[in-house]
Amino acid sequence: MNFGSVSGSGGYGFRDNAGVIELKNSAGTWDPVATGTVGSSFVNDTGDTMTGSLVINASSATGTLDVQNSGSGRAGTFITSGATAALYVENTSGVANGMGVVAINNASVTGGGHAGSFTNTGAGNDESTIYAFHPGATATIYAENTNASGFGVYGVNTGNGVGIYGVNENDGHAGYFKSSAPAMATSTVYIESTSTSPDSALLGGDHAGTAGNLIKMGNGANPMFVVDRLGSVYASGTLYASDTLATQYVSSASIAGQTAFTATGGNANGIYINNPGTQGAPAQFIITSGGNSNPSVKASNAGPGHAGYFQTMGPSATASVYITTSSVTAGGKGLEVDHTGTGGPAALFTNSDTNNQNAVVQINTAAMLSGGRGLYVQHTGNLSSEAARFESTGNNLATSTVSIFTSSNNAAGMGLSVLQSGQGSYAGMFKTTDTGHSTATLFVTSDSDIVGGQGLVVEHTGVGGSAAILTTTDNTSSKPAVKISSNADSGSAYALQVTKYGNDAPAILAEISNNANATATVYATSNSANGNSALYGGNHSGNGKLMSLSSAGTEKFVVLNNGKIVIPDTNVAGTATIAGGTSCFTVNTGAVSGASIIMLTPAGGTDTFGGLRVTNKIAGVSFDACTLSGANAGANYPFNYLIIN
Repeated sequence: MNFGSVSGSGGYGFRDNAGVIELKNSAGTWDPVATGTVGSSFVNDTGDTMTGSLVINASSATGTLDVQNSGSGRAGTFITSGATAALYVENTSGVANGMGVVAINNASVTGGGHAGSFTNTGAGNDESTIYAFHPGATATIYAENTNASGFGVYGVNTGNGVGIYGVNENDGHAGYFKSSAPAMATSTVYIESTSTSPDSALLGGDHAGTAGNLIKMGNGANPMFVVDRLGSVYASGTLYASDTLATQYVSSASIAGQTAFTATGGNANGIYINNPGTQGAPAQFIITSGGNSNPSVKASNAGPGHAGYFQTMGPSATASVYITTSSVTAGGKGLEVDHTGTGGPAALFTNSDTNNQNAVVQINTAAMLSGGRGLYVQHTGNLSSEAARFESTGNNLATSTVSIFTSSNNAAGMGLSVLQSGQGSYAGMFKTTDTGHSTATLFVTSDSDIVGGQGLVVEHTGVGGSAAILTTTDNTSSKPAVKISSNADSGSAYALQVTKYGNDAPAILAEISNNANATATVYATSNSANGNSALYGGNHSGNGKLMSLSSAGTEKFVVLNNGKIVIPDTNVAGTATIAGGTSCFTVNTGAVSGASIIMLTPAGGTDTFGGLRVTNKIAGVSFDACTLSGANAGANYPFNYLIIN
């Protein structure tokens, strides 16, 4: 039986082909009804099962397949036991709103069910309940919610798994969340938890790779906040810790070389901490490990500024920097400053307020042991540098550069003690470098009324060297190396008193080491008009000599305790005469030496011709006695001579 204008096997319709009923449509072939591939086989509307494939092809604007169930069962069930999808949906329309699957739930009551539900009931199945793949540049899964209280994507996990699981095996994102509303005032991603477990967290994750970051957030193409895989935090802006939110930022970095917090932004404060309250420290850095030798705070600056700056802005009565230590070990210092460069001091303390009358540095100590010093300065270097220098640069300074006070009543409590344990330098040196300086380099004064209250005491406890040496090294100087003055009127208030307690050495030794010196070794001068004054005086309460002068170790002039003058036998005396009309007479004697003292006195006559003098002394040969004026004697001029060796 044919339909249409063509009859026979060339048309379409039904036919009996040797007992086999076949059918054919206008575009098909003749096929048995039971196994036909033309898509025209019939299935009963109830209680029947189709074993072959089903192809539905329609070009209408309505649904191609409409399956409804008004009961409690499923409207449709798709089951496959193969390796393909149980339900495969494909959209090739190319239309903007064309979708592969649309699920709509019209229930408007609470608990009205889900628009779509996907469940994986295989306990051993480690694959995803929903797997979405899209090779394009748009979303693989697009979820939209137009209700103010609804959700675009809602994931729930009632077991130990995850509610929403995203995987990315290429360069894209495993999950992507975007807020496109310009006026949106809420978070793009909002996370909420009602867990009371201390191990819970709003946001967590595990980075199992060997590279990459844990968190990376940016503003446009610029990364602004990054947490790398080691837990280091990098922020290009400011990290604010607000006390109103009771927020704490804690780093658990524990790997050697790790940094708990690093700020590398330029032209901005790396860390700014402000505590406007009356309690709590704005910053606290503590190392609790007894084996950690690193500093609690380390500040470095490669520029011209300070590595650390501490300022007290208010009228504070406390220190800008307060350092305390409870260490009981010898190396436990309260403050240590180490300068490893070649320029500048290790520490500089400045008082820039000209009205400030307080000390630039004040050092107090309550220690009562011998080593508990208020200030200890140690110089471990060599050559020409000082362990300490005190310098006044103001040329109108009216006070001391260094002022040392002590209120100790102990005999050993000194205002200044200088100790030199080496062998090649002074324990103390005071020097005036200004050639116009008109005051003393060292001025020592004492107001003590006690007999033992000396202005200056120099004690030498060793066996070598002098207790004190006062030297003038400028050979053009006309001033004495030592000048001692006294305004005291008491008979015992000497300008200089020298006491010698030992034996076999003089109390005073006056020595000229320059063999060309033409002046006296000891020179005394006085302008006193008192008849009882004397250039030299003394009181010998013992039995020794009043005076003893020697030459080359041989005693030459002696004043005994009874006042007698003794000239030893080595001395030579004699008489001679300068002939009239001559000015000199040569006395030939081998007793003359280079160190001889020759005394001349007139022997008679009334004309002394101005006096006598000794010239042309030749050791071991002779000396010349001449008139003092150098004029010829008008008559014979007899004289006495005494050669003291």
